[in-house]
Amino acid sequence: MSPRQAVDEWLAGNGPAEIRNLKRDYEGFTSDVMWAELSQAKDACGYLEADTQLDGETPPIPDPQAQADWAATISLFRQGGEDCVASTESLNADQGKTATGELQQADDDLTQTIARITALTGVTVS
Repeated sequence: MSPRQAVDEWLAGNGPAEIRNLKRDYEGFTSDVMWAELSQAKDACGYLEADTQLDGETPPIPDPQAQADWAATISLFRQGGEDCVASTESLNADQGKTATGELQQADDDLTQTIARITALTGVTVS
């Protein structure tokens, strides 16, 4: 099976839905933080954290580069979500800055994951 065929097969599973969920949750986080809606930001961070717990349902991406970016995405969204929720509960600005950095890096990694999938298959997951 070619790398393209293997990734096409992965795309036929839950992967695209997980990517869309994380993108939606991150957009909710950035929107809520921008408007300083603390309770909504906490909810958005909780959604990110929860959605990363579902990643075990989808097999690894059958491409080493895409999988490395995807694994980093999941890890950073999970940690950033946890730190964000904690910072909204404790009102700890430093922890909030750490969470924001983690979530921004996770979004960058997700963008790289999508770019690699697109390069291999011609399909853009959005």
